[in-house]
Amino acid sequence: MWSSAEAVRVSREDLRVAEMAAAPVVLLILMVTLRSFALVFLPMAIGLVSVSATLGVLNGLTLLMPVSVFAVNVTAALGFGLSVDYGLLVLMRGREEMARGETVGDAVDLAVRSAGRAVLFSAATVIACLAALLVFPVPFLRSLAAGGIAVVAFSALTTVLFYPLLLRRGLLPAARLDRWLSDRVRGALPLRGRKGLGTPEGDAGVPGYSRAWAWWGSAATRRPVLLGASAAVLLLTCALPLGQARFGIADDRVLPEALQVRQTAARVRAAFPDAAGTKLPVVLSVADVREPESEPGSEPGMAAQVDRYARQLSSLHGVAGVDAFTGTYRGGSRTALPGAARHRLAGEKAVLLDVRMAPGVQPPASESLLRQVRALPAFAPRMIGGPPARTADTKKELARRAPLAALVAGASALLVVLCFTGGLFVAFKAVVLAVLSLSAGIGCLVPLFQEGRAGMEGFTVTGQLDISMLLLTVCIALGLSVDYEVFLLARIKEQYAATGDGRSSIIHGMASTGRLISASSLVVVVTMSAMAMSRVTSLKLLGTGLALTVLLDATLVRALLVPAAMQLAGRANWWLPDWARHLRRRVPARGPAAGGPARGRGPAATEWDPRT
Repeated sequence: MWSSAEAVRVSREDLRVAEMAAAPVVLLILMVTLRSFALVFLPMAIGLVSVSATLGVLNGLTLLMPVSVFAVNVTAALGFGLSVDYGLLVLMRGREEMARGETVGDAVDLAVRSAGRAVLFSAATVIACLAALLVFPVPFLRSLAAGGIAVVAFSALTTVLFYPLLLRRGLLPAARLDRWLSDRVRGALPLRGRKGLGTPEGDAGVPGYSRAWAWWGSAATRRPVLLGASAAVLLLTCALPLGQARFGIADDRVLPEALQVRQTAARVRAAFPDAAGTKLPVVLSVADVREPESEPGSEPGMAAQVDRYARQLSSLHGVAGVDAFTGTYRGGSRTALPGAARHRLAGEKAVLLDVRMAPGVQPPASESLLRQVRALPAFAPRMIGGPPARTADTKKELARRAPLAALVAGASALLVVLCFTGGLFVAFKAVVLAVLSLSAGIGCLVPLFQEGRAGMEGFTVTGQLDISMLLLTVCIALGLSVDYEVFLLARIKEQYAATGDGRSSIIHGMASTGRLISASSLVVVVTMSAMAMSRVTSLKLLGTGLALTVLLDATLVRALLVPAAMQLAGRANWWLPDWARHLRRRVPARGPAAGGPARGRGPAATEWDPRT
């Protein structure tokens, strides 16, 4: 009973507002991170190109399949956030190589070979997680998956293909422009890289090296059990409300109360109890049913069977009445004589009974009534429709396919990280910690949206969570979590391949990627928080869930759990079975991020080299 056309209009208006609110904040984040006036617009420009290309793909998909009304909002926010993430990774690596004395051409080549490889693997991870949505036979999820896959692919390809061309021509001129602007606004923003106090020799003054993240890495590796266990307990506490979660399907209540379509739907439910949304239509296929012989003076055989079945239906708890061609029934008795000829359908081959639900019956009570109707034996094959049946069948099918989708997403993410790092433990750790942060983020949605606590306003509390949006949140959040893991592991493995020192490699990796992950996660949080400002509850749920999950992942997981787990695992981080290690030797990886030695350092003489 809700208007998808109205949802399209409202979501488009909210998307424009979200873009206007998020763009200045994202610019500020990029300015502080890159410390460059000239380069700050490059990731945003690439993001606009990726999103524009994806919108063209979505337009073409409308000719082949139904496309969700929310596809534009979701793909725009996701594509913009990932494009900025990937752009920051390449830009910061290129500036780091230039700070070490490389020419523009060599710096770009090294950045693309190392950071570009990480971009492709992280994009493959996000695509694999979104592809899990294709398992579900729901056009809504499949269209969002197609749009998400397209925008991630465009974001990665534009980063790898266009950035080298743009940077070769613009990196040094951009630096000169920064110096010219810096003379005029000196002191307003820290535009030049500063030497961090206490940073290891050789890393001081390198763009992107974070003293704060180095301190966190040092603390987490010095007391891995205490800090790692504390972070895990906090995440598990946030995930506890998942046990009370109730799931449903979106209806007109996802729209703002001020809209006329929402007010009309509420009035129809209140003033017209017999409206379609308050009925369970039961269709009996009687074409192959032999009518029993009727006794003299009694109703015909078919009418007698319908009468008996309607009386049984009307006696169920939660049923206000039953309408059939034999009459109207309430409480197990017929209260009105026959007169509804419309309940005899399809040339006497089908019979319709309208089961009217009692006023005020809402999920999950309506689903309980549906189970009673389905459990009641009928004299002929039957089909049951209506919103409760649609909701129950959708939830059942989603639950049936959920294990397969989880297997596809988890196995794909595990395989991608395993191929990227060559370590079985770090691959499993990446997936397990992603699931943990995801559970914590989704668990926070239960008191916020299902129960309406924590002071959140601007939506109607329905006592349930939209299962379709939750599945989309799970797949996107899982991909983003592993995405950040790939960024971090690339630098840790590179340093470990050069030195063989596990603890210093963890600290170096965190210090080298800390600012990047902080900025990337902030960009995603800002864009998703802007989506959470939407007046449509489904988009508000998606934006809030992703923002919370990314925030928890970038803080507790990335700052504490990852370094603690890797410190405790030691050399087991990079363990592989002999057959897998032999296979990796036959297909050597390229680039520093693949395990090659860092520039200026030779490989350590360790017993086992992770490059194998």
